[in-house]
Amino acid sequence: MALLLLHGSSFLGQRRKPRRIEHIPEYILTLIIRNGTIALTKSKNHLMKASLHHIIIAVLTTAFAATIATSAAQNSDWPGYLFDNGHSSHNALATAITPSNASTLVEDWSFVDPGPTMQGQPAASLYSSPTVFNGVVYIGSNTGNFYALDEATGAVLWHQLLGFTTPLSCGSGHGVAGTATLATDPVSGTLTVYVGGGDGYLYALDAATGNIVFRQFVTDVGTTRNTGFIWGSPTIVNGRIYLGFASQCDNPLVRSALEAFDQHTGTLVKTFWTLPRGSTGAGVWSTAATDGTSLWITTGNGDPGGHSFAIIKLKASNLRFQTEWINPVSDDLDWGSSPTLFEARLNNRNTKMVGANGKDGIFHALDANNLQNGPVWSFQVGTTEDFSIGTDLAAPIWDSTSRKLFVAGNQTTINATVFRGSVRAFNPANGNVIWETGLTGGPVMGSPTLNGAGVLAAGTYNISNITLNAVYLLNAANGNILTTIPETNNIVFAQPVFAGNHLFVATAAPLASQGKLTAFIPSALKPSKK
Repeated sequence: MALLLLHGSSFLGQRRKPRRIEHIPEYILTLIIRNGTIALTKSKNHLMKASLHHIIIAVLTTAFAATIATSAAQNSDWPGYLFDNGHSSHNALATAITPSNASTLVEDWSFVDPGPTMQGQPAASLYSSPTVFNGVVYIGSNTGNFYALDEATGAVLWHQLLGFTTPLSCGSGHGVAGTATLATDPVSGTLTVYVGGGDGYLYALDAATGNIVFRQFVTDVGTTRNTGFIWGSPTIVNGRIYLGFASQCDNPLVRSALEAFDQHTGTLVKTFWTLPRGSTGAGVWSTAATDGTSLWITTGNGDPGGHSFAIIKLKASNLRFQTEWINPVSDDLDWGSSPTLFEARLNNRNTKMVGANGKDGIFHALDANNLQNGPVWSFQVGTTEDFSIGTDLAAPIWDSTSRKLFVAGNQTTINATVFRGSVRAFNPANGNVIWETGLTGGPVMGSPTLNGAGVLAAGTYNISNITLNAVYLLNAANGNILTTIPETNNIVFAQPVFAGNHLFVATAAPLASQGKLTAFIPSALKPSKK
């Protein structure tokens, strides 16, 4: 047996030359490589031999072992929030759904959360996106339950309760709101699920069994209270887990932070506070983007004198502040989305860029290393915040192959027609619109997603008329709508996900119905029933 060892990629997915390793006995170990990560599984009816330790040490460097499963996808899995650490939302290796067969999508299977079983447990809605890895779909529910499902059938493999909050000012409690991240433990090599629970703790779960590896308190650091909430997803790089927290429903307001934890033990290593002691707000309800050296986060509104309304660059190794741009807005018009890294040709040189949507309806693109200079360009993709029509919370898509940036928004006007939602393709260097498509179903609150066949998926969040909700599949080359999947009883708050042969759509339940996860597949690829 020979193995091609693929090193973790550099920024924007450029891969290094693979190293070939010869003569690994096939009966000893199956090495499953995903995005620069190795997960270890014993072969059937065989035990690991003592020489395995030496093989693994020879193969793995510390940096490689700690690499998140999202750093350089080697298959068509979807291993974390917004696909990778740069938040591209682009799964280039998922090519089963194409512009020619998108209209043939049918339901392969669906999973419905059984719903609350304990007093005070929130309603069954799916606000987070699924994570898909090595034949398993992982997803958390608003009930606080977290599930592992068989990718082929939707059957429950295991589930674990990760806590929930009781209702506060917003009328309902919350369970698991963020998307899970799959990565190998840098010490044990065990494939592990990292996810924020509804009880204010960061959880590490054994991906095979759901057993809790560690549970680390995140919110309200230095206290034993749980007045904050984890809205974002873990970002993992170089043996560290980065996770922020913010207020839950602004009641009570808390002082927010981004924290760094040891990936193996869960021990708190470092904290970056967004405001001085005694202040509240500047919530980190986004997920950090990283290139492996630096981190970028967006923050909410808060007291003056800190990092409110900001897009911030931090040094990953110690969370040291490097630079920021504070958006000159007020009230609740803070950043709505997590940041996305992309690349643009500026002044005859390739420039690392970062962009995010604001709740004022404006998308801003900045030089990622010189945030203090302000936006390179901005574009009004939607109206200002209005939750009766939906606000701008969607992160953009970056396609490094076509060199296009795709940005979704809420209510907007295109060719003198008002649409409740939209998707636009931009030139990343100057913000020129390549194409724009209006969506009648509603605003796009969950981030859109792109596969490797040029199909873009965007779900709508229409709370005033849920019968109009749908998932739109667009041709990324020209913006033409390929097909529409109705979601007439639910709203789509989570990002649709392309993985394997499927498009996975998670929905929330605004009425009496329960949210569900549905796996759609081209009809020609749907397995026949035996």
